[in-house]
Amino acid sequence: MMSIADWFSSSGNAALAAFFISLISVFVAAAALYTSCKTQKRQVEIEEIREKDRQREMRKADLVARLEDENGRDLLVIENKGAAEARDVMILINGRPLYEYRGFLRGEQEIRSVGPFSSFHYLMALTMGMDPFFEITISWVDDSGEAGRYNTTLTY
Repeated sequence: MMSIADWFSSSGNAALAAFFISLISVFVAAAALYTSCKTQKRQVEIEEIREKDRQREMRKADLVARLEDENGRDLLVIENKGAAEARDVMILINGRPLYEYRGFLRGEQEIRSVGPFSSFHYLMALTMGMDPFFEITISWVDDSGEAGRYNTTLTY
């Protein structure tokens, strides 16, 4: 029986082995190149998605509501945490327009737009006889093309 060392000592066998090893190396390199191209393509897709999301966020308003007590005055604060202006802002309390809410002071003028990273407030007359919980819904439009909506329950 011939040992491996004897088999490789023949120049023809050594050349054949070198050819097959080279062929395997070419296939491994081709597989690595294919995998690398797929990975690069996926990374580009992910970056494009991130850029689209970033651009969309730049055109989007993000309104939130909270109650604040400022020196004994009850304030309903509406804040835009987004990078775009909110327009046609509509505030509903318990499903009805803000100006119909019993705690809304009639002298207050409703705000219909709020700039990016800014806020406004309404002075409210919240009394002990009123339900301390109320549902607030804020809707708006912005440059993103998506209707904005925020719902929460506030309490005082």
